[in-house]
Amino acid sequence: MLLPEDTHIIHLRFKINSDAPQIHNDKWIKFKNICESGKNKEIVEDWLKNCKIESVKNMPYLERSEGGIGGNNNQKNKQLRFRKQQQNYSSNLDNDIVFDNIISGENEKWSIDELDDLIRGFRRIANDYVGENCIEGHIEMVNRDSLDDYYLDNKEDY
Repeated sequence: MLLPEDTHIIHLRFKINSDAPQIHNDKWIKFKNICESGKNKEIVEDWLKNCKIESVKNMPYLERSEGGIGGNNNQKNKQLRFRKQQQNYSSNLDNDIVFDNIISGENEKWSIDELDDLIRGFRRIANDYVGENCIEGHIEMVNRDSLDDYYLDNKEDY
């Protein structure tokens, strides 16, 4: 099943369990900073090795400042990019690793099965890095129309 990108905003979100010991939280923050620094090529290569779907395993590293996977042609290739670090912070304000730029191209489209495989593979390398099975991964989808509803319901605030 292909992603409903015309109607939904789609993210992948990874987080550490709230009851994970501090030692694993500290390792998670280091891992997050590497991922969001743009110096994440080695992580991406390990990530893809842990995927099962051949089309995912063989995806190239995305040569962008934030890094990620996919072809470098923004119009034709599908891409998945790490969330960029905030300008004035060493990391984003939450402790999550988010892929907030999931793009299908004219020639290549993301499927839910591919994203599920990417979640599985990323959880494996993240859990290996922190040393415990405490990382969760999710697909988040928000209907674009619901954002319009929020604006219409709260337009006096704008």
